Amino acid sequence: MSTHIIDRVAAVKFPKERTGYYADYYLLATLSGDNNCINTATGRRARHWNPTAMGEEWKCLARACEIAASFCGGCARFVHGRSTPEAFITRCREALATGPDYDSPQAAFGFTQTAITFTAEEKANGSKYYYERLLEKRGQPEMRDLYLRGHVAAFPFKLTEPRDMAVLIEHLPHDKDNSDLWHHVRISGPGEV
Repeated sequence: MSTHIIDRVAAVKFPKERTGYYADYYLLATLSGDNNCINTATGRRARHWNPTAMGEEWKCLARACEIAASFCGGCARFVHGRSTPEAFITRCREALATGPDYDSPQAAFGFTQTAITFTAEEKANGSKYYYERLLEKRGQPEMRDLYLRGHVAAFPFKLTEPRDMAVLIEHLPHDKDNSDLWHHVRISGPGEV
């Protein structure tokens, strides 16, 4: 059995004044990885940015409360500090409260890229609708090789571009558990191994 180790919790804010939505939206993410996954090139524990929640502050906190349950059974812990469900919720709350605007110079984790990705099988099966919708809005995707997912079609988005963010917010699911699209979201940034 592995334990999911969380190194960092961070958030980016999308103010309603610039997005045109009725409320501020947030992207909440964790820099994390399993304790038994090692990057063979560096010999260090593999970790990457995981999108945790997207939506209004209360929706992000609701998702954080669901994830906090994994701290009870030992399935998740922090790399440093108290590893309790309450500590995770507190860190998420702090990240949301202090998360910089998406277009500010200090934009959160310094994400280098956000993308929605599809494998060949996903394009043809259950996620075909989402793929075709993004194809219509964004044009042809880039082809990339992603760790653990293989060869994928990627629709990249820049956090600092208002038009890109409007399309991303429109297409990102706001309910992680009830959406087929959420597991396609990939974000990249510093600290990944």
